[in-house]
Amino acid sequence: MANAKKFYDGLSPQEKRFIDDKTMSTTWTVKNWITFLQRASAYDAYRDKHAKGSVAMIVLFIILTIISSIAYYQLQDPLIIIAPTSLAIITVWLFMRMSTIKSRDLNNYLRLFFMPLLNAMKDLAGEEAKLSAAVDFRDPLRNVKPMASKVSGRNIKTYEAKYIAAKILLRDGAYLETVVADDIKEISYRNPRGKYKSKMKTVHHYFQRLTLPKSTYKLKGLKLLSNMQMEETADGYVFKLKGKGKILNYDVLTLKEYMQGIKNIYNQVQNINEPPADLNKPVNTPLPNSSNAPVNKISNAGVGGADAGIDPLLPAYMMSSDYFDRNDFDSMRDRDDMNRLSDDDTKMNIFDS
Repeated sequence: MANAKKFYDGLSPQEKRFIDDKTMSTTWTVKNWITFLQRASAYDAYRDKHAKGSVAMIVLFIILTIISSIAYYQLQDPLIIIAPTSLAIITVWLFMRMSTIKSRDLNNYLRLFFMPLLNAMKDLAGEEAKLSAAVDFRDPLRNVKPMASKVSGRNIKTYEAKYIAAKILLRDGAYLETVVADDIKEISYRNPRGKYKSKMKTVHHYFQRLTLPKSTYKLKGLKLLSNMQMEETADGYVFKLKGKGKILNYDVLTLKEYMQGIKNIYNQVQNINEPPADLNKPVNTPLPNSSNAPVNKISNAGVGGADAGIDPLLPAYMMSSDYFDRNDFDSMRDRDDMNRLSDDDTKMNIFDS
């Protein structure tokens, strides 16, 4: 715990503020996002690594306090009272220090998803590309008010957690807008023997809106996937994909699963600058990962704003019904507990399964 505190004290004031608040909304280059977050991510990894050892130390001191207290009451020696008193003071101090460090715990979505996503965007968009993002890496089980319900005698608490809303212009002129969120369900019940049972399920949601310029791509004419929509504009093709995955317990969406959604969108188009493919072989349009790929600006009609990708705000409008139409979501629920992500917005929405 002392080393974790020393690590924290060595961070910059801005890094400390992010670790304490765990939320931010801004526009930076991909390189600057990585530079700023890598030390906070390293601190979180260090904190998580040593958290179990700290808990074990507290448990040990609690046991020693109890043993020394029993010894004092049996022997009734005034000098022995020093031992349980000292051990109790140390235990309380360790517990308070542990509580402080625990309050600085960042959601694993930072280390296990967002940081890998930033590295992927460095390849797809370039490290100098402007990424606008609103992120919330608080613990949803502690900071989100659950919705309670009861189904077939089972008590269900549902936590709607929204972690990331972002947008960025890729190397090939495509414009990516995305939202990553979870529905976390805590289910508790009593079995026929009267024994209390509980379990947790998580439903990962990710929404991708990718606008591909007609100057670079043409449609292959393939059938759209069931979770995909496409609209054609004067300048591009606007693909919308809703991804969903269910897991037991609470865990983080994998980058591989998320990137598969983008690959599925690119598989719907053909780069007109590439030579014709062999018709006897299946073709998967690769993601743009070369610095030599052409960059094309998309008009306002294609991406929803001039000078896309350098908007200084990532307003949470990306998750509002004013930005995505009703068909983008199966249902919408208003939430007003996320206003810390943006000073200009007081509501954010989540799409549900």
